Amino acid sequence: MREYKSSAAALVKNAVFGVVGGAAAGFALGYVFGPAVGAVAGVVLVLAALYFTVYQDNITITLDGERLCVLRFGKKLAEFPLAAYRFEVGLQAQKMMGRAFGGTGCVLYVAKPGGKPQQLDCGMLGRKRFMELLQDLAGETGGGAAVKKDENAKGKAVGSIAEIPAETPPETDD
Repeated sequence: MREYKSSAAALVKNAVFGVVGGAAAGFALGYVFGPAVGAVAGVVLVLAALYFTVYQDNITITLDGERLCVLRFGKKLAEFPLAAYRFEVGLQAQKMMGRAFGGTGCVLYVAKPGGKPQQLDCGMLGRKRFMELLQDLAGETGGGAAVKKDENAKGKAVGSIAEIPAETPPETDD
């Protein structure tokens, strides 16, 4: 069983952005509505940012030979049997603002054949761990190790892992 945990660097970066953003919003609101309102709003925003970073975004994904599980602090949030679901990759093209605010664009779409895809935001794993997950998932589902990146994806799935051939024939110059 392989385990992919949220990146500590991503958690710290998002916590810092949340604290700085909440404090800045508190100062701006304090300037407009008075110091009491600004202080309360700033504290609420900082606490909300820390809650979402530490609790909501801190996930672990496990992959064994039969299923992919999403956990938060050891509690199972979702389970996807590999044989019953299809997995699609969504590597979003990142613009300058996306990178500045910690977006990695690492998205895994999970759906039953013929069903509506469910989006799993794997951005907190970090790009390296996400690519490792894709490689292992491709091996478990019979797909190859290659993962395609589409710079024009803009949030759409760019290819099914199960449909990537195990061996890509070498390109020839004809």
